[in-house]
Amino acid sequence: MDNHQQVIDRFLQTVEVGVEAFGTCEIGADFSLRCAPSEGVIVHFVLAGEGFLECAHGRFPLSAGTVVIVPKKLAKSLSGTGPIVHISDAEPNCVASGELLRFCAFSGEPDLILGCAQLDSSSSGGLPLFERLTRPIIEKSNDPLLGILLSMMLDEFRTPRLGSRAFISALMKQVLIVVLRSQPNDDSSILLMSGTRLARSVAAILDQPGAKHTVDSLAALAGMSRSRFCDHFTAAYGTTPKAFVQTARLASAARMLKRSELPVKAIAASVGYASRSHFSRAFQEKFGTDPSAYRSAQASGELLPQ
Repeated sequence: MDNHQQVIDRFLQTVEVGVEAFGTCEIGADFSLRCAPSEGVIVHFVLAGEGFLECAHGRFPLSAGTVVIVPKKLAKSLSGTGPIVHISDAEPNCVASGELLRFCAFSGEPDLILGCAQLDSSSSGGLPLFERLTRPIIEKSNDPLLGILLSMMLDEFRTPRLGSRAFISALMKQVLIVVLRSQPNDDSSILLMSGTRLARSVAAILDQPGAKHTVDSLAALAGMSRSRFCDHFTAAYGTTPKAFVQTARLASAARMLKRSELPVKAIAASVGYASRSHFSRAFQEKFGTDPSAYRSAQASGELLPQ
């Protein structure tokens, strides 16, 4: 497996990508729907039809099967194939449909239908998956599974029923995984990496968070000098290599606390902490509670601050 695919696989396996469905956008051929900047990362799944996304970075074609990941605080417009006659703002054209919302800008029948969701940044345990995104990521997959998932999603949107939001969110997560894993090896924008050199180091951290990673050993994996590696890594991920390693260790520990009955001391050792007290302090600082309380809260379904 090449380094690019390896790091994507590791991110998908170790980072719990939270996808929260919230509604649809339905747009006519001669309509444009203006969307205000969002405080969260938004994902649009093109379920049917054709159209365009426009933002400060350009005008991008959309068709069924396209997935668009929109950065925080980026204004955008979604439009039909044109020519555009009507321009509408999203907020006044939003109606409730069961647990979900419908943003409507059409007369007659919509030309473009998108499912809309927000990525839950807290679900990554602090690992920077899309948090430093500055431009939209617009991708499409030829995987035949994609058509099946999108058809199921569209049917659920059209006929909402009990649990539709949770079901659509699960489908959206599957679509996102299908699209991410099908990308060509030279496309490093997906995980905001600076090429395959950093991918080697990131994959090593995610593969074995408890290993004795040092800046020197990670720089050697990347084939860079220590100073160049630190500069490139911090620019790509917005954090130092050392801080990234600690975040990966604590995120791995949090998953084990939720999914296993291993003693806290054993979990601490497995993610590279020789001392349970040191681990507990680091965990408390990261998650706002100690490991035992975190496990109990997860078991009871109690929400914790991130």
